[in-house]
Amino acid sequence: MRTTVLAAMPCLALSLPATAFASDLQSSPDPVDAVDYEAAPAVVYIPTESVELTPATMCSVSQGGRDNSGLGCYSGIEEALTFMPAAGVADVITGVTTALAPYNVRVTTTRPPEYVPFLMLLIGDQPSEMGTSYTCAGAIIDCDGPKRNDIANTVGSTMNCTDPDPVQAALIAFGYASGLENNNNPMDPMFYRPFADGMGGPDFTMPATAFQDLCAPLVQTIKGDDNTMVNQPACAGVFHETVCDGMDGMTNSHLELVSIYGEGPWMEDTTPPTVESMMMPAEGDVLPAMSDLDLDAMITDDSGQVFARWTVQSPALLDLTPLVRPD
Repeated sequence: MRTTVLAAMPCLALSLPATAFASDLQSSPDPVDAVDYEAAPAVVYIPTESVELTPATMCSVSQGGRDNSGLGCYSGIEEALTFMPAAGVADVITGVTTALAPYNVRVTTTRPPEYVPFLMLLIGDQPSEMGTSYTCAGAIIDCDGPKRNDIANTVGSTMNCTDPDPVQAALIAFGYASGLENNNNPMDPMFYRPFADGMGGPDFTMPATAFQDLCAPLVQTIKGDDNTMVNQPACAGVFHETVCDGMDGMTNSHLELVSIYGEGPWMEDTTPPTVESMMMPAEGDVLPAMSDLDLDAMITDDSGQVFARWTVQSPALLDLTPLVRPD
């Protein structure tokens, strides 16, 4: 493994989900892998106590403009703040844990170490007075779910969303962070109605809290508070159609999650890995300026999943905020 030591650089901005309309349901084929990679487990951390958040623009380590749950850097805010979870967060945790049991996803209230990728799901009940979301859920749509250290959130209301079901709103946020988009299956958490009679978005009067194993058409979503404008699906069709036998414009929330995370339930890994390492350079060696630092390690684990952190100490780094990043 080759690593490079870099000075810290500033981060950039965020976005909120898109969401809007469609028709017939069709049966689905067997699960397949996600596009170009095998399924891998994930961790969802839902705080039950206050969390300190920093704007992505003020992040201590550059993330290319995206969130970093480990560092608490969030592109969804403009100034540092302390997030307080909703009073009913325990019920939401129960609902989310139940909904994600079919997938290899761990839902926890214990914050993982910062070097472990995890989704931080902030369950809020305060109104977003200037918000225009129809879902009361905020998350970047990670097409095919490749990014695993995002921050997503729910709120109590927006200008276009009132009385949301807190569990469904949380599942929508999780779905977006997993690469899911909205569909027209009323039984699925990602269901989204067209704007009509002053209504649009999810039907929170009939909450859907289990991802469905049915292929359904993707839908357009309403853009902000302009009911005449819609967002097109954010992801390339191949990310969704793979689980629906290549059918154009179709998606299956359940099979997409299986292909991304694997089948559940999540099983605790109680056997620690074994590590054999050889450090180069040796103690006392001096590297020329701008040199790469090569670190080699042999790690064996029965689960095939290992999270590791290298700690680099040197007088040359005392004036820098170091980032050790794999090349």
